[in-house]
Amino acid sequence: KVVVITGVGSGIGRALTLEFHKRGAKLALNDFDEISLLQTVEMVGGSQHVFHKAFDVSNKNAFYQYAEEVTQHYGQVDVVINNAGVAIANLSTDKTTLEDYEWIIGINLWGMMYGTLAFLPHLRKQKESSVVNISSLFGLIGFPQNVAYSTTKFGIRGFSEGLAIEERLM
Repeated sequence: KVVVITGVGSGIGRALTLEFHKRGAKLALNDFDEISLLQTVEMVGGSQHVFHKAFDVSNKNAFYQYAEEVTQHYGQVDVVINNAGVAIANLSTDKTTLEDYEWIIGINLWGMMYGTLAFLPHLRKQKESSVVNISSLFGLIGFPQNVAYSTTKFGIRGFSEGLAIEERLM
């Protein structure tokens, strides 16, 4: 299987990368931070073993180009895991600036949507495929001092649930 994972420079993304590598997946990896991305790439055998590219997932054109490059490189895509995300914590709603909201929505919500929509036509060509959009408890319950983050995680949940129903009806 060809597995695409964003936000692999640390945390969940890195752990997913290592686990899918152990299971023999062909990997296409992304992170905004090229140094962290390359550290993860080295953990799975180096550049000759995986397709990787550093870019900001909130950049629609970069994400769509990445989808085409991954598909050209491997010939298919089976799993897309939109994991890249950022947080703004301990800041009240009225103290969070519009620029803060634009930044977090760009990465957490638009990044997930671009990743899903850019790869969806390729995923539909497979007999079976998956999109995994990482959310959190903050996508189920609103928390004070974390409204910007929670807003994006609720959006991820709504998008993902609606898409899953649409795909089953196709």
